[in-house]
Amino acid sequence: MTSELAKTFDPSAIEAKWYAHWERNGLFRPERPDAQPFTIVNPPPNVTGSLHIGHALDNTLQDVVVRVVVQRFGISRGALARKG
Repeated sequence: MTSELAKTFDPSAIEAKWYAHWERNGLFRPERPDAQPFTIVNPPPNVTGSLHIGHALDNTLQDVVVRVVVQRFGISRGALARKG
């Protein structure tokens, strides 16, 4: 079975399928409904590839650390920022 891949990616069909799956299975709801919500704001990526990789790595590491601390210790995002 050989078929040619499209030149551009159209995510609409795939996203609609998975979004419906996530909604049906309650995957947008937190496992801990009493937990305080938090947001991590990352700046847009830089236009050059080499700088973008550094920013992507830095933002990913920040995201992971904040999520682990918040989930493990129940510290709110605001409290974490004040302790900074």
